[in-house]
Amino acid sequence: MTTVGSLCRTLLAPVRLRAALTDAGKTEQFLSQSVLFRAGAKGSGVFLVCSGKVRLLVPGVPQLDRTFSAGSLLGLPSTFSEKPYSLTAVSETDCEVVHVSKKKFLDLMKVETELCRDATDILSCEVTFIMSALRGQRALAISEAAPVTASTGRRHVNG
Repeated sequence: MTTVGSLCRTLLAPVRLRAALTDAGKTEQFLSQSVLFRAGAKGSGVFLVCSGKVRLLVPGVPQLDRTFSAGSLLGLPSTFSEKPYSLTAVSETDCEVVHVSKKKFLDLMKVETELCRDATDILSCEVTFIMSALRGQRALAISEAAPVTASTGRRHVNG
């Protein structure tokens, strides 16, 4: 099975959202291989990648790991849902990231409806990607588990 691939652009924030997050957040430096957030940890807000590359790791499904570059907004699902992070973010290179606390981010979203729409558009793209990828993983697992028919040498999948 192949992996999802290299540099992803699905989480790129529009310029106006990046500017607002930069104003609202705190700039932090991360060395290569540093953890920004870990799956299962309490959500602390969103992370805007300003420079460098950050890899999002999917626990148990490394084929879905993806790398994001400057302009990418990470941590949206956890921040909007107020649930723990579902992915782990690790810097692939030294990078600069703006961290916006959950409270500041949600307050900004309440006040700035256009920015909220930008953020929910990004969130929608991410949820669509994850759901599609998980369906693909499930279909592959079912296909691999199907018995091989002796006469044809092909797998038989019911349904």
